[in-house]
Amino acid sequence: MSSTPGPSKGTTALRQAPNALVAAATSPEAVQAASDAAAYLVRQLEASGYVLQSFGFPDYGLTIDAILGLDSADVGQDAAAKATDQVEANLGSYVGTAFGELYAGAVAKSLLLALAQGQDPTSFGGLDLITLLKGREQADGRYTDDSQWGDFSNVLGQSIALIALSRAEGTYSTTALDFLLAQQCADGGFRLNHGADPCVSDPDATAFATQALLLLHRGTPETTKALDYLEALVGADGGVGGGTSTTAPNANSTGLVAQVLLEGGRTSAAARAQAFLLSLQYGCTLPEALRGGIAYDATQFATQTKAGSGATVSDTDRRSTTQAIYGLSGVFLNSVTAAEDAPGVTPMDCDDPTSTPTPTPTSSARELPATGASGALETAALGLVSVFAGLLLLAVGRPRYLHRHAARRH
Repeated sequence: MSSTPGPSKGTTALRQAPNALVAAATSPEAVQAASDAAAYLVRQLEASGYVLQSFGFPDYGLTIDAILGLDSADVGQDAAAKATDQVEANLGSYVGTAFGELYAGAVAKSLLLALAQGQDPTSFGGLDLITLLKGREQADGRYTDDSQWGDFSNVLGQSIALIALSRAEGTYSTTALDFLLAQQCADGGFRLNHGADPCVSDPDATAFATQALLLLHRGTPETTKALDYLEALVGADGGVGGGTSTTAPNANSTGLVAQVLLEGGRTSAAARAQAFLLSLQYGCTLPEALRGGIAYDATQFATQTKAGSGATVSDTDRRSTTQAIYGLSGVFLNSVTAAEDAPGVTPMDCDDPTSTPTPTPTSSARELPATGASGALETAALGLVSVFAGLLLLAVGRPRYLHRHAARRH
């Protein structure tokens, strides 16, 4: 396993800082919804020992998403700190060093966590995350995995690596940025897998790539094309589907896209996307454990609403809420930071349930796709396959998520 720093040439100081935190473009309703979603995430962290689970197994990548979500909403910092301690204590299992391996996307995400939480990234969990990540940059600029199981690095990890390293050092590798730009398709979007032919744009991969472009490549034709692509994805109901053009609009993809559109100045489309997210937020007519959480899509929302007092928290709800909260708060990954003066959260005000009814989704009920955007649970058959596959992967020490987009997100 290589731990030598990557290419030092081809780096440059940041040319553009991101816009201010887009507070003026984020509605009071969205800000409140982000706070309610944060309260939901805090309850989930407390109930799971501050490590969120996927299919009953610890999921440190999802836990990092929840921490960054709390940071973006500027609340819940006691829970965020405890969850950060858990990630740090198990960091080797997550990034691969415990198995003599190294997973670039997981290192990048951990580096972003350490920076957001005010930790020393050169000794987080006993690891120098900056050196490790730079050591995974290849001559062509790609950040790769070092693993006996193969290289699973993709555009998501490449984008997060650029964001995290530029935040840590104030410079970035132009070679790595050029490699990312080479993944842009003709329609302005970005493919998920490096070099995939034909080049088919993926909404979630494009959202992360565009975050990197707005930070490092703002005002260029490539960035404008990426924003145009994302804006065109926002449907009449405000939702964004992921994976393929037939995938139902969902909270994960919509949250990621709304976050980028706010920063990119596409405020009208971002407002529609936020309205879609609001339509999927569980309200006071459901059990307390669910309140503030955001359903994956209209079908999930309808199912939980129909169950009423019998509704229970699912992996889908946890995963969709961690990314929807980004779109509600509008805070960029380069800017998200722990708020030291916000230790707790305020539960959703349900003194009068009739005053805060559970909203009706703006989209019609749809079938949950077997594949698609972030956080989608597979159909029953594929779910069983995923569980058995997850057991096998855990047995060999490969910390990959057990459903499609989770695997994509590291």
